[in-house]
Amino acid sequence: MLYTDLLFDVDDTLLQFKKGEEAALQTIFADYGIDYADGFETFRTISSALWQAAEAGEITVPTILETRFMKWLDAYQLEGDGVALDERFRSLLAADDYSFDGAYDMLRRLERHHRLSIVTNGVGNTQDARLKRSNLDSFFAYRFVSSEIGVQKPDERFFEAVNETIPEFQAERALVIGDSLTSDMEGARRAGIPSCWFNPERASIPNQPIDYIIHDYADLERLVAWQEPVRIRIDHYQLEEERVYVGDRSMIDNLMWLEDWHAVEKQLHALGFLRTTKPAHLVLDFDTQLKYVLHT
Repeated sequence: MLYTDLLFDVDDTLLQFKKGEEAALQTIFADYGIDYADGFETFRTISSALWQAAEAGEITVPTILETRFMKWLDAYQLEGDGVALDERFRSLLAADDYSFDGAYDMLRRLERHHRLSIVTNGVGNTQDARLKRSNLDSFFAYRFVSSEIGVQKPDERFFEAVNETIPEFQAERALVIGDSLTSDMEGARRAGIPSCWFNPERASIPNQPIDYIIHDYADLERLVAWQEPVRIRIDHYQLEEERVYVGDRSMIDNLMWLEDWHAVEKQLHALGFLRTTKPAHLVLDFDTQLKYVLHT
């Protein structure tokens, strides 16, 4: 087995935070007679700045909860209790099941052979309520929450808590699965843990090192079943960006060596290979008659 421990982020990885946030904020804004689009833009600007400051270690999560709605109320010169409003917002987040389609079945299959844990920058009781509402809470042996640990991903100390808590934890046998490049992927890099970027929207490939880039849960289930991952780079003078794919080494024997690099790329997709930004082990060089060489 390639990975023993699977470390899952929550928001926009298992639960659709944006969907739950929209429903919660619509309710709150309506009570104040504030247009949703305008109210959301103001709230997003305030909240994003606060969370970025928290990721940088400049403020704590409690500070966010104490100030974001107070700042929002001040922006509209409204009276109200910002802390109580934040509590209501987080309660509304757990009012419905906002899990991604297939999350429950995916976790049910993975727990048979892997130890599953939560690694989140959210608020502990809020995340617990949301996971329970979505029937996902029972799958996780351990949960790590930034507001309880005292530091946020990507701080190395967050994953030190993981290492110190999970019995016989081995960084190289663990995998961080999350949607955030700045907290999940960067945190995994700092901790020396393999990383898996959940990218269902197919956003542009970043420059930072990421072991696996997946678009759905099927990609994740496939990669954790691999025995020996191998990275292959496609080289061609027409390519403006480096394209490296990762897949199970056993699949290489099924790859047909065609002259058209587009066709070979389609084959890699069909064989279950995923994009990666890590350096390649093998090179398919279409400028030198399709010879592949060991990358050193």
